Amino acid sequence: MIIQLKVFEQTLSVVATNSVPRKGSKDYLVLHFLFSSDWDDLDKLCYLQRGEVSHPIDVVDGIVEVPEWFTQQDSFYVTLFGKSGSQEVPTNVVHLRLAKS
Repeated sequence: MIIQLKVFEQTLSVVATNSVPRKGSKDYLVLHFLFSSDWDDLDKLCYLQRGEVSHPIDVVDGIVEVPEWFTQQDSFYVTLFGKSGSQEVPTNVVHLRLAKS
């Protein structure tokens, strides 16, 4: 399943969908980021977080594959950081909920 997220300047938001990600997915859940042009020259890093666990993942071609541990939780948080030289661009945090199977 693909969850699309829009990144406009420093605002991260989930693109509306009728699909609901399910708890317990394995090698199935993917985040697809749609970036505004001001992110073109930035290296992009996604952080997934749940409780004390924070996991950084490089964003490659706008895609992040969600590790299985996060899909076993009821929900997790997503945020992005862009970096180029000394420039750093953070986004807000988005809460993603997973429905029970």
